[in-house]
Amino acid sequence: MNKRFVAVDFETANEDFASICQIGLAEFDGSYVGGDCMLVNPEDESSGMNISIHGITESDVSSKPTFLAVYDNLAKALSGKIVGCHTPFDRVALHQACRKY
Repeated sequence: MNKRFVAVDFETANEDFASICQIGLAEFDGSYVGGDCMLVNPEDESSGMNISIHGITESDVSSKPTFLAVYDNLAKALSGKIVGCHTPFDRVALHQACRKY
């Protein structure tokens, strides 16, 4: 039985689900294998509410790549793997960012 999967987590800059400002990946194969965390320029304003949740400010992401720029690497990291997330929020954020770009 394959126990390998990737957990994905997205943070957004504001209430727009497409405003992804951070992507976290953690891969497991019975135990933690490795992961990545990348800041993303959402090309949108940050809300005080969201900053209070994750602490990521506009200045933290202003010089970072956009979702479009990191998409190919994200797709490679998830391709052919079982992908899990904690809440429907993450699935909606990914869908909305893909739709936006």
